[in-house]
Amino acid sequence: MEVCPQKVSNISGSPYDAVGNDDPDSDTDNEIVKEELRLRGYQMDGKTYVALKIIQDHMDKTTDRFPKVVFLVEQSALAKQQADKCKKYLSNYRVKLITGEIQRDAKIPKSLSSWLNKKDILVVTAQLVVNALKNDEIKVEDFTLMIFDECHHANASHAYAQIMHGYLDLKLDESVDRHKLPVVVGLTASVGVGRANTEVMAQTHIQKMMANLDAEVISTVNECLPELTEHVIVAEQGTTIYLSNKYHKYLVTRKTFLVYNKVLIIYEDARVEDAMLYLEQYLKRINEGLKPDATDDKMLKIYQKGNRVLTACVGNVNHINPKLEALKDIIFKLYKEKPDSRVIIFIKTRELVQAIENWMKDTDGLSCLNPVKFVGTQASGEKGAEEGLDIQTCNLVIRYDHVTNEIAMVQARGRGRAEGSRMVVVASEKRGTAEKEEINLMRETKMNEAIQKVQQKLCRNKVQFLEDVEKIQRSEKKKRDLEKLSRKRGTTRNSEFVLRCGKCSSYICISSDIKKIQDAHHAVINDDVRDCITTEKSEAKRIDAYTTCGVGKVKCKNCGKELGNVTIHQGAEFPVLKIDNFLVADSAGKTNVFKRWKSVPFCPVPMLNADLEFRLQGQPYVQE
Repeated sequence: MEVCPQKVSNISGSPYDAVGNDDPDSDTDNEIVKEELRLRGYQMDGKTYVALKIIQDHMDKTTDRFPKVVFLVEQSALAKQQADKCKKYLSNYRVKLITGEIQRDAKIPKSLSSWLNKKDILVVTAQLVVNALKNDEIKVEDFTLMIFDECHHANASHAYAQIMHGYLDLKLDESVDRHKLPVVVGLTASVGVGRANTEVMAQTHIQKMMANLDAEVISTVNECLPELTEHVIVAEQGTTIYLSNKYHKYLVTRKTFLVYNKVLIIYEDARVEDAMLYLEQYLKRINEGLKPDATDDKMLKIYQKGNRVLTACVGNVNHINPKLEALKDIIFKLYKEKPDSRVIIFIKTRELVQAIENWMKDTDGLSCLNPVKFVGTQASGEKGAEEGLDIQTCNLVIRYDHVTNEIAMVQARGRGRAEGSRMVVVASEKRGTAEKEEINLMRETKMNEAIQKVQQKLCRNKVQFLEDVEKIQRSEKKKRDLEKLSRKRGTTRNSEFVLRCGKCSSYICISSDIKKIQDAHHAVINDDVRDCITTEKSEAKRIDAYTTCGVGKVKCKNCGKELGNVTIHQGAEFPVLKIDNFLVADSAGKTNVFKRWKSVPFCPVPMLNADLEFRLQGQPYVQE
C-alpha cells in the first residue's frame, strides 16, 4: 500500500524533517523504525505532524504482518482534531474516530474489535481501549503501533498507564514473543519533573516515565534548531499582579456566609451576582426531593442571612472585583492595538468559566467579542483547552489566577500561535500565583537540563540504561501484583461492610450485595434494597450497546438524598450507587467516606450470568 505522492510531500516537506528524515545513515530514522520511543517536541513544533510521518513510515515498512495503528488521546475534542489530520494527510489509509460520545450517540454502536478488523488507523479516547482490554475484546498485540498523545499522563492509574501495564506484563513474561508487541510512541511538549527538587531527581522522574512507556529513546529536536525556531512562535510570558486590600479584607469577613468552596472561588474571582446565582442554583438542585430536617433549616437560615449581605453588595462600587477590571483592561488594550485579535482565557473551574462568560456578555465592549466557553464533558472541571487543542491565530493567552505545574504552563503557552503572541497571568498577591509561575519557569529549565543528561547517559551506555529501565518496570510490576494480592487477602479477611445514606445514616445495603458491571458500574443485586430506596424516571444516557445509564434516579427512602442512578444492562435494571453519597461502616461501627470505589476497603466481584438472569425475572425499578 502506498501513500499518494501529494500527501507524502505535505508531511515530509514540513520544517520537522530533522526529527524523522529519510537519510539511511540517520540514527533518528533507525530509532523510529526499530525501537519503542518517547517523542518529545517543543510546543508548536508540530508533534502531530511528526506522528503522521511515523505512522506513514510504519505503514510503508511493516511487512511481517498487516499494520494496525491506534492513536490514543484523552479527550473527545482532541480525538476529533487528530483524526481529521490523519484523514487529511494519510488519506489512502482507512481512519476511524471512536470516542465515548460517538458510541453513545450511535443507534447500534460497534465494538472496538469490529473496527479493528475494518480500519488501518483508529483514533480512540484511551478509556475505551482500557475497557476493551479488560473485557478481552481486544489485545495489545492486535496493534503494531501505539501512539500516546500528551504521554506525560502515563503514570499512576491513568488510562494510558493501565494500557501500558498490560503491555509491560506481556513484555516481562518470558513466554511471550516480544516481537509481537507493538511499537510505542509518546508525544508531549513537556515531560515535567514530578516532585523533583534536584537535577538527579528530575532525571529519575524522566527515566521512570520512559519505563512507563517502555521507551528506549527520548527524542528531542536537536538538528536544524535555528531553522525550526523561525517557524515556531513562542508566546512572550509575563505576570500581572493586582491587589485590593479593601476587597480582600471584605472577602475574609464574609467567608462565614459562603458555605461552599466553589461559591467562595466565584465570589473571589468574579462578581457577587455570579456567586449568588450559583449558590441559588446549587441549593435548588441539592434540595430537590429532600425531606428537610433541623440541619437543613439551619443551613437555609445561614443562606438567607448571607444572601442579604450579598444582595447589598451587588452594584456597590466598593465591591467591584479588581481582577475583572484588570482582565478587561488587558483585553481592551489588545483589541485597541489589533482589532482582529483572538484571546484564550484559562480558568480553574467550570463554574468560574460560566461566571466569566456571563460577566463578559454583560460588559460593554466585551459582549461584542462573542465570548464562548469551552469545558470538557468528562474532564475534572479544572482543565480546559491547555492540552493539544489547535486554536489558530491566537495572540493572547491569559491564565486567570490559575497556575498548576510546569507541564500546564508549557501547554498553555503553546496555545499562542499568532506572531507576536503573549501569555499573561492575572494574579492576586495573596494567593501566591505569581510565585508559583516563577517556580514553574525554574522547573521547566530543570526539566530541559535533565532531558539532556538522560540523553547523554543513553549515548554513553545504552545497554546499561535500558537494563535500569527494565529494573524499574519489573519493580513496578511487582508492586502492582502485591497490591492486587493485598486487596484479595483484605477482602477475604474483612467482615461485611454496611453502606448507609450519607445524609441521614439510614441503612441501604451491605457490601456483598454490590457487584460490578463491566468493571465500571457498582450495582446492588439484592432486591431487598427496594425497602430502603425510592426511584424516579430521568433522562437516560447510553454508554454502549449493552448498557444505558441514568434511566432513573436512586434516592434514600428516608431523607430523599440522591444515591445513584438506575442502569439498564443487557435488558435488566440495576440500582447503581455513587460511593461518595454513602457512609461505609465496618463491623465495629466505625464509618468512613470514600470519593472513589477503588478506595473502599472491600472488593466487589464481577456480576455473574445468574445475577443477570435473576434481575431479568424481577420487577423493574423504574415504571414507564
